[in-house]
Amino acid sequence: MKRLILYTINYEGELRNFAKNTAGLVKVNWAKWHEKKRVFGLCLSWEYAYGDGVIEELMYFLEDIAVTENPIYRNSAKLRNMAQNLRYAPVHKRERKRLKGFLRENGILHLEGYTTFRMEEYRDRLDMMTYSLIKKLNMSNRE
Repeated sequence: MKRLILYTINYEGELRNFAKNTAGLVKVNWAKWHEKKRVFGLCLSWEYAYGDGVIEELMYFLEDIAVTENPIYRNSAKLRNMAQNLRYAPVHKRERKRLKGFLRENGILHLEGYTTFRMEEYRDRLDMMTYSLIKKLNMSNRE
């Protein structure tokens, strides 16, 4: 059985929804606020047979957090939908592989920290999508 503790500062509701939506795959051992550290923690466990499914769902969740952390995508539903198309790109597979390696060695994951410091390629891809969209808009305004 694999166990993972997830911590967050800003995404308590989203983390609770993630645990509820993956209830068939994971079991919630505990969920509580750590007042001294001012972080919300949630402990999940799952059988090794469900590992790939849990990692895939966790990767989707982390990608959603990364999109929400980006100020451009946060305020546009259309851009968030475009960002979800990256789930079918090679960058998703590489990030998933990195997450699997991270979970193999660590039992604790901080959502904001992981998306900021470990998902650099994914965030760069989001920035490139934004840049190309702005460039297309500028070209169409010139015509």
